[in-house]
Amino acid sequence: MARTLNANLILEAQEVVGLEELRDVLGFAPLGPWTKYREPSEEEIEAASTIEEYYTLREPRTNIRSLDSQLFYEKSFPPVMAFLDKRIPSIRTTYRLKFAEIRSSPDAKGPIDIKIVDKMIDEYITISLRIRDIISLWELCKLLRLFHDFPDFIAFINLLNLLFINSNVYLCSLNMTLMAHVRGSI
Repeated sequence: MARTLNANLILEAQEVVGLEELRDVLGFAPLGPWTKYREPSEEEIEAASTIEEYYTLREPRTNIRSLDSQLFYEKSFPPVMAFLDKRIPSIRTTYRLKFAEIRSSPDAKGPIDIKIVDKMIDEYITISLRIRDIISLWELCKLLRLFHDFPDFIAFINLLNLLFINSNVYLCSLNMTLMAHVRGSI
């Protein structure tokens, strides 16, 4: 039970790291305290009077990161995020670099608009899902003991980070590595 809770807490905390970086690159205020979980309506989103209000309404949220959570308290997240920053800094770096790359692209110069916010939220979701896949895969590998060559979580994440940054098909590469390892050719 504790292992499952810790794994879920790490998965959620890495998403909060991404949201912090996204808000920072956009120049918006940091995440505020948790509130009750509620998805805004399309009418509310369309009626947003500022770009920051639009972002806040569109910001990816989950029930787990709200006052309605039955799994975690808000105070559980800062220590886990500090742990991730210390042990796996590539998570924050990946988010920061990708958001900065989008913000510095020629079509994103100038004031922040809805198009840029939507593009960055889409990228946030993509990165978050990839990191979730990596962490879940690591948990699976630990259970199956396939990666005895990778006893250190940091080494494993750094390997995956190289695959992730240098290729959009990192999971394909990882899958080939896993298959080669299972066949004994590594």
